[in-house]
Amino acid sequence: MTGCSCGDAQREIEEYLQRECCEERRDEIRRRLACCPECFGELEVSERLVDRVRECCQEAAPSEVRARVLAAIRVTPCGSGGDC
Repeated sequence: MTGCSCGDAQREIEEYLQRECCEERRDEIRRRLACCPECFGELEVSERLVDRVRECCQEAAPSEVRARVLAAIRVTPCGSGGDC
């Protein structure tokens, strides 16, 4: 990668994915990583993975699943003697 080692790129990818920087810095990181096909590919794959995880974490469980989980919680004793 021009002017940057792949180790530096990994740190930049983490910074980019965790959104610890402003949009201008994110654009700069993308431009720098575009110079190295391997690093840019890592960014793209990681970005898709993080986006998908974010999407999944925002989805609500189907009502049937929620009802079964809540029912199981209600019948599960809390504490060794079942006292709450």
